[in-house]
Amino acid sequence: MEEVNKYLEQLLNINDTIVLSCSGGPDSMCLLSLLLNFKKSKNLNIIVAHVNHKVREESEEEETFVKEYTKFHGAIFELLTINNYNKKNFHDDARVQRYKFTDELMTKYKAKYLFTAHHGDDLIETILMRIERGSNLTGYIGFKKEMEHNGYKVIRPLITLNKQEIKKFDDTNNIPYRIDKTNMSNIYTRNRYRNLILPLLREKNDDIQLKYLKFSQELNNYDTFIKSCISDKNILKENHININKYNNEDAFLKRKIIEMCIQDIQQKDEFYVTDSVIDEIQKAIESPKPNIKVNLNNGYVGIKEYDTFYISRQKEYKDYDILLKDRFENEFWIIKTDVSTEENSNYIFRFLSNEISLPLHIKSCKQTDIIKPKNLNGTKKVKDILKDCKIPLEKRKSYPLIVDNKGIVLAIPGLKKSQFDKDKSQKYDIIIKCKEKIWIWEKKID
Repeated sequence: MEEVNKYLEQLLNINDTIVLSCSGGPDSMCLLSLLLNFKKSKNLNIIVAHVNHKVREESEEEETFVKEYTKFHGAIFELLTINNYNKKNFHDDARVQRYKFTDELMTKYKAKYLFTAHHGDDLIETILMRIERGSNLTGYIGFKKEMEHNGYKVIRPLITLNKQEIKKFDDTNNIPYRIDKTNMSNIYTRNRYRNLILPLLREKNDDIQLKYLKFSQELNNYDTFIKSCISDKNILKENHININKYNNEDAFLKRKIIEMCIQDIQQKDEFYVTDSVIDEIQKAIESPKPNIKVNLNNGYVGIKEYDTFYISRQKEYKDYDILLKDRFENEFWIIKTDVSTEENSNYIFRFLSNEISLPLHIKSCKQTDIIKPKNLNGTKKVKDILKDCKIPLEKRKSYPLIVDNKGIVLAIPGLKKSQFDKDKSQKYDIIIKCKEKIWIWEKKID
């Protein structure tokens, strides 16, 4: 415990605000006690976050116990009560709600660190479970002593200790705690490792957790090195994979690039994928098809758009038809009437009002839309123009068209003018000016 205290002494600064996840069990009460020892000398603002899962009879008493202990020692108590769960996956749903709760507390109190009481035995269990289920290099690391998450640091000071050492410290120092009896049941996988495998490992080495910690740190060093190599190649930027550069890498690095793309999302949201889904993503990236969508989970999709692949939330596209009075604005575009510009580009359109049917509209593109391109004979399908200009399939669904009151396409902003468009030297009385705000597909990766 002396090593843990030295670590905390170096880590904590005067007037720090910290959040501690505390269940009331031996581990979290041990860590709370250690942090309280620094409260006065460091003038710490300690927020104790407790979750009542409402699944055991003891839950109410544990909530009261942690609340009273916290307030007695001058810390702030914050409670999350979970009344409803996703019945299909209780543990995942509970974890999502806990993460959201702690994220909100970190923001509310502008806290610097989130402390959790994960210890060395927890690390062993996590590594063994991931080996059993199958994971990747990052997954086999388990968890780290320090980790960046959503703009703050998660700290696990007890990672070098085992459960026996923690309980001995509690009992020696009269630190109260509560025991969760469900931890004795071998129904859950983690409990089987805890109750059956760990005692066997400890027969040979009382400090076996340190061996696993060294294993975890060694894997982390390799993982960090590989990630830095990928970052130096500029293959992955802002969660977008440059497919041309990706194709030049060997199979191992290709898979690692996909994992890093996924991890970018995981830092901000609960988002999990299996090996089979990674295989699907890899097939999509390496497919000759220019536009592919891969359905993932939790509302996410993987999208290949020509030479780029990225992961984003699934968007629902709805057809729209909006009267253009003076201005139109959405996520991507600003379109407005403007009679002062001297510009001349595919973002500026000039019309003569007696040649078209007013009022004008901004509407989403449909499969049947056609346009009479300026300076060309005949008509052309709008969808073909969008395809020829390599507008990604996902963007075509909501691409705005400028049409008159009869639905005749007058312009495809940024791409094509119609025969109704006038040159600056000709007579006109309407000017439409368009300005693109955001197009992800246009972000070039060096």
